[in-house]
Amino acid sequence: MNSDLTLSAHDDPVSPEMVHRIKGLRAHLLANIKGQDTAINKAGSVLERGTLNLTPPDRPLGSFLFAGPTGVGKTELTKCFTRYLFEGENRLIRFDMSEYQIKEQLEVLLGDGNYSSGQMGRLFDLNRDQEGTLRGGTILLDEIEKAHPDILLILLQILEDARLTLRDGTLLNLSNFFIVMTSNIGASEAMEMRKSSAETIERVVFSLIKEALRPELVGRITEHIVFNR
Repeated sequence: MNSDLTLSAHDDPVSPEMVHRIKGLRAHLLANIKGQDTAINKAGSVLERGTLNLTPPDRPLGSFLFAGPTGVGKTELTKCFTRYLFEGENRLIRFDMSEYQIKEQLEVLLGDGNYSSGQMGRLFDLNRDQEGTLRGGTILLDEIEKAHPDILLILLQILEDARLTLRDGTLLNLSNFFIVMTSNIGASEAMEMRKSSAETIERVVFSLIKEALRPELVGRITEHIVFNR
């Protein structure tokens, strides 16, 4: 099995209905996610550009690193914008990266390369239309810092050219997806600095994130956002 699952999203005109929907995006997010106005406005700019096809055709629609402690709304914001833009949470595929800490678990993501085994990998299960073309949506990678380094290399490839080859040779085109990574790195330091300015906290948190993750990976991410405590 060897196929190129291409997408035409960046070539297709944006419908008037979608333009209208995008205009209401930030208001919808602000009404449903409380206390994170700055995060929503930063994310909103990327979401709007991506949905209007104003991003390079060989990149994902947009990518985010959401940083902050558990419970501040990182995952909920991701679910909320996915439901709104793609009209259903079924267009969100979520990976708990604590389950991918050893190299052998790459097969869970990419498959084992043996078509007859039926182990195609979780990324093969991304939402498709009746013709088998990927329909787009959001890929959520929770606690990205827990992933094996080889998985970070795969993520770097996705951020660079929106393509990924599974073990059976299937080529996935992910240019119609938003990529969201969440991280708890720097959460305790941010709590200790709660009287400092948001800019100072953000600078410290992302300094710690760059130390923990590959700098070239962090540099490829469209928007880095520290959520309020």
